[in-house]
Amino acid sequence: MYADSSSPDNDIRAVANGKVAFRGNARVEHDPHVHHDMNTKTLKNATINVSLAHSRYGTPEPEIALRYPSGTHYRVVRAALYALASELESATSDRDKWVIEVDAFGDEMGRVFLDLIQGSEPEAERGLELLRKVVG
Repeated sequence: MYADSSSPDNDIRAVANGKVAFRGNARVEHDPHVHHDMNTKTLKNATINVSLAHSRYGTPEPEIALRYPSGTHYRVVRAALYALASELESATSDRDKWVIEVDAFGDEMGRVFLDLIQGSEPEAERGLELLRKVVG
């Protein structure tokens, strides 16, 4: 079964088990409804706080906390959190092995934090520096 876009460059084969396989050079066209300035839009009304929190075990957790005005739809909050997490993933160097976590709690707030591997002061400082850089 084939689903193609009338161009040999975009030959897409739909496999019976639901997986999709691509053959050739697929061109990606940008959807006009996708906003490439998502962070600017989603962070517009947020109160942003970069700080060094601690886990319940006392491990340092550099975090970006977001708080929105009452009545903000939870999808706006989650979109902002995941957009920040994506930027952090892209900006993290290969030498840093922390895990970037998203924690959405309530409809108007959430946080993105770094789950540090070593939990050392230098690692926490590098994490805070990265968070500040991404937030601007």
